[in-house]
Amino acid sequence: MEDLSIGIPSAIDNSIGRMLAIQARRESSVGSSSEPQRDLYIPHPPLIKKLRKFLKDPSAQFKTPEQAEAIEFVLLYERHLLLVGPTAMGKTLAYMIPAAERSHGITCVLLPPSALHADFDRRCEALGIESSRWTPQNANPVTKIVYVSPEHAQMKQFTDYLFKSCTLGLLKHFVVDEAHLVASHSDFRFSFLALKPLINCGKFKTNFIEQNLNQSVQA
Repeated sequence: MEDLSIGIPSAIDNSIGRMLAIQARRESSVGSSSEPQRDLYIPHPPLIKKLRKFLKDPSAQFKTPEQAEAIEFVLLYERHLLLVGPTAMGKTLAYMIPAAERSHGITCVLLPPSALHADFDRRCEALGIESSRWTPQNANPVTKIVYVSPEHAQMKQFTDYLFKSCTLGLLKHFVVDEAHLVASHSDFRFSFLALKPLINCGKFKTNFIEQNLNQSVQA
């Protein structure tokens, strides 16, 4: 969930529930555009209330309309979201607030590089949300946010953990953070080899729900 310097193949378009993109704003406009503009998203009062409760700030406001829209989308739908924007846009809150709102369940974050992990822990602690790092020595974490390094994401033990979490109904979201690093970090590129079983986790969950729903209707 970071600035992307590489193209997104059209083959995955159908798998993305929504794409939100925001360009760095300038005080002066640069020419006119013939492209149609998106309607400006206005966050609902209950969503602003969630933000203020999470940040413990009664006057907090969303940094951009896209930030608010992304958070509402993740709260309401179990679909893929691609969020593209500049540094400090507040993209991390798009998964932190939904994770904090749930009474149970895990949001798993692929978080490179490792230098960010300690800061990520501090940020979660400051916001009052439980987090832990998945490692072979900590192979079954159940905190609201579980983050994993690219090198560990490639391990079968990790994907087994995700399948188990999905089977138990615990895996709610899988987040690829700092996605622009795929262009420059080989470890991050190799970790994408693990994404197929991760996507299969979602397919398994959907099929499992549909099968049980059909059985309930037939009964």
